[in-house]
Amino acid sequence: MEERILRIEDLVPTECLVPSDVLEEMEKHYDGNVASIDPIIVYARDDGKYLIDNGNKRSVFLYLEGELLIRGYVHEDPDELAGLEALAAKAEDFSGVKTIADLAEKVVPRDEYDLFMGILDEHD
Repeated sequence: MEERILRIEDLVPTECLVPSDVLEEMEKHYDGNVASIDPIIVYARDDGKYLIDNGNKRSVFLYLEGELLIRGYVHEDPDELAGLEALAAKAEDFSGVKTIADLAEKVVPRDEYDLFMGILDEHD
């Protein structure tokens, strides 16, 4: 696994919503430097995009802060892609989320987030 600097526009979200309280908590620890946010974990796709395994909320936070780049650990394992592709498809189907910009428009209060995630889990 190699750490790289990634363009936020090249990230493919695997979540439908972001709870606002998580972003508020990140704001407390953000010093204006991308390095103050932990790296995300992504899997590389053949099209130059990266499926987010862990870090959807951090990606949205930095996007909303006006950052263009994020640190990430990149996996190249094609066997893991199928599950993440399914999550990305679910995010698109349920919320129309295809990009971090789309996901940034889906910041909701914690109670709405918990309710939606409970319904989504029941749907599986």
